[in-house]
Amino acid sequence: LSDEQTAEDESEVELDGEKLRLPKKVAEAVMRQQDYTKKTQEVAEQRRAVEDRQQYLEAREQVINASLSDLSELQALQKQAAQFDSVDWNSLITDDPQQALRLSLSRQHVQQQLTAKQTELQGKVNVFEQQRKQHLEKQMELGRAELRRRVGNLSANDSKNTWEQGLSLGFSKDELESIPDPRVMHALYKAAKWDALQTAKPAAMKKAN
Repeated sequence: LSDEQTAEDESEVELDGEKLRLPKKVAEAVMRQQDYTKKTQEVAEQRRAVEDRQQYLEAREQVINASLSDLSELQALQKQAAQFDSVDWNSLITDDPQQALRLSLSRQHVQQQLTAKQTELQGKVNVFEQQRKQHLEKQMELGRAELRRRVGNLSANDSKNTWEQGLSLGFSKDELESIPDPRVMHALYKAAKWDALQTAKPAAMKKAN
């Protein structure tokens, strides 16, 4: 076979970062496998993101339901505590010291219950906040992985341009730092690339002239 015929029977594929020329049938099989692997990874990443969201929503619902119950108990205890504020303690101590003592002990007990319930509720709020942060971090991690899968590793210049594109479109710094959805960052990346291309066109035309 001539070199020309050999070239026609071969195709170039990239494997582990290296470009190789392989027989067409082998190259097609490699590309099919690469496509399958890519799609499998994409589905796996999406599934992990969905599972994480589902776990977070279930945990949030449990915390909310528990907190609503605690709030009801807290309000009831606050009402009980407020009733003692209307007692004329000086007169009661003079007229009925035994009753004053009993009411004082009851008030202390209610105050202890109120403090304990406030502490318990704050603890649940803290746990929920920690779960929310962990969820956001996980979603950010999965989002970055998906963005790398879509566009590869961003260069420092591409990252800078994508960031500036987001700011120019009205995103705040905090919003850009906490966007978990890779579709948003992918869109900003493509928009930045497009703007850079449009900016470069006049300069290229000037050179040509």
